[in-house]
Amino acid sequence: MRLYFRGYLLPRMPQQLGQWTLPAHVALFAAYHLSTPWLVPTRIIAVLPLAYIALRTRDVRVGIIAHVLLNTADLIVLLGYLLTR
Repeated sequence: MRLYFRGYLLPRMPQQLGQWTLPAHVALFAAYHLSTPWLVPTRIIAVLPLAYIALRTRDVRVGIIAHVLLNTADLIVLLGYLLTR
């Protein structure tokens, strides 16, 4: 999905949105993930800088690497929690 949102959708967002391009993009990304509504605020905070980097550099690799690192951190925290129970 990251490739779709950052690699396909973000570069094709309407130019008329101007400064609202990134917030609109992040809102669409958060809406896609409404199956976990408790994570929407965290996703918005985490995705906004990643979308900005992808838009400015026109390269999704930085976002992909950051996504992998964030997911790895989530997994480590989850495993730590489960192992202490």
